[in-house]
Amino acid sequence: MIKLATSEQSKYYVIASWALLALCVLFPILVFSLPVKIPIGAFYWDSYLYLDAQNRIATGQLPNVDFFPPVGALGYYLFYWLRLVLPESQPMLAASWALIFVTVPLMAVVTWDSLKTNAVTTLLVVLGFAFFTIVPFNTTEYYSYPGYDGFAIYNRQGSQLIYVVAAALLFMRQTWLQGVVIGLAMTALFSIKITAFLAAGLFCAYALLCGKISIRSTIIAIIISAIILAITELTTGIISAYLRDIFELVTSNEGGLIGRLLQGGARTFGVCAPAALAGLLLLFAAKWQRLDHPAIWIFVALAAGVFFESQNTGGQELIFVIPVIVYAMFIVLKSTIAPPMVGVLLLLGAAAALPPIVQTTQHAARATVTALKQAPLEHENLKSMGDVLVRDFLVERETEIRQHWQNYPEAMMHYVELGQLPEFVLFQDFAFQAAWARNADMAVTALLKKEAEGLEYKTIMNMDFTNPFAYLLDKEAPKHVAIGADPTRIVTKLREGEAEALADTDIILVPQCPYTSNIRMLSDIYGPALVDHKEVALSQCHTALIHPRLQADW
Repeated sequence: MIKLATSEQSKYYVIASWALLALCVLFPILVFSLPVKIPIGAFYWDSYLYLDAQNRIATGQLPNVDFFPPVGALGYYLFYWLRLVLPESQPMLAASWALIFVTVPLMAVVTWDSLKTNAVTTLLVVLGFAFFTIVPFNTTEYYSYPGYDGFAIYNRQGSQLIYVVAAALLFMRQTWLQGVVIGLAMTALFSIKITAFLAAGLFCAYALLCGKISIRSTIIAIIISAIILAITELTTGIISAYLRDIFELVTSNEGGLIGRLLQGGARTFGVCAPAALAGLLLLFAAKWQRLDHPAIWIFVALAAGVFFESQNTGGQELIFVIPVIVYAMFIVLKSTIAPPMVGVLLLLGAAAALPPIVQTTQHAARATVTALKQAPLEHENLKSMGDVLVRDFLVERETEIRQHWQNYPEAMMHYVELGQLPEFVLFQDFAFQAAWARNADMAVTALLKKEAEGLEYKTIMNMDFTNPFAYLLDKEAPKHVAIGADPTRIVTKLREGEAEALADTDIILVPQCPYTSNIRMLSDIYGPALVDHKEVALSQCHTALIHPRLQADW
């Protein structure tokens, strides 16, 4: 058995644990107090979904009830509330850090309780939590150049909440307080992403089976969750609408589960392989006469992680393995296992815990350092959505590709007819993301000019994946129309009430630089509801479908 720390050392570990939790709050506050711009990154337009949701909530729409979001409502409400306080905060950072309203208080309770039993393990767990809370990056880079990740924000939030659940189950004492933390965390997981909720459910199920959470604490957690969800349902109807949307998504995306599981395992192999090997060795290294077996905890974490990541593209993959590894290695150090085997297990534990930290650190460092030689995106009317940086050559490239799309429309349309994008990684391409933002700015400028000339309208949407235009123009988005309009997964047909809402929409923008196969698919789906709209030229890279009531004044 190895002694981990003296009582004097433990005092410093306690101080460090609370300092790290404080940093989770103070660092975002510091950043938001500065005029921060961040390098544009792959799939950056995903972050515009939060601006769309913010505007919809501000105009009285309810997620799932009045519009179809790709995930649960909580992340959008947290973003909305944060932006009420800090309206000019950088949107991607605000979306990423809004979860601290939930995770930091819960982790503070976990820390307070677990410090009473072991300060060393608590510090290690808090250190991992603080790192992934403060650093708003995915573990995997999806483009060759470094940038800030505007996508997979809700995947990162799901992983961070599962981390809290794992820490609470493994390190808190079995009191009513543990039930409160689990109940609140599981409710938040349900309200952010259902697959994260199911993954955390594996942790909870095994914890109940092996006695890491008592039946009394479990009942407390269930009651707390049931009360919150019942009140939400009775006052808003969001929960039943959310379950309906989940059912629709599941039925429209059937098949391919085995392939997705294999993909999830392959993408996280750097964590899964050493962790699984450590678990196998633990099974035979010593005999535990109880169900609470550290090896099984490792296997449960891996199963939950691979399942969760099989449904994701990007995120902080398997970070919740870290508290499990800390727990298992602490047991190893207290055991009578032979020292050579202890060394091997510690090495494998480190090999499992370090990859997410190392990869995320490298990703964040590359993106942040390159910001020093990037310039702000030029725009007139993008508000805080335009708080991004771009490389000089990207500015030149986005201008050139815009001219290419305009000069050679037949080449662009040929790709559309083939059902292909102009390039396989188009949406990851930084130049595309910069061009899309610049094109949006030109469209907004053109519409503001029309407004100055007397045009009056109320609703606007965009025939593309994301619709920040209602936010940018202080208008309303039509009800029942999805945010994150992916025609291959989210928008496969017109939903109830959607045709009527589309038919009554004043302006529908149609991007032309480029006009892609995805836009064509959306046009085919939405088209039957827009037969009375007239297509007119608007800006260099947008046309507009305008409602009959606007056609005389256009």
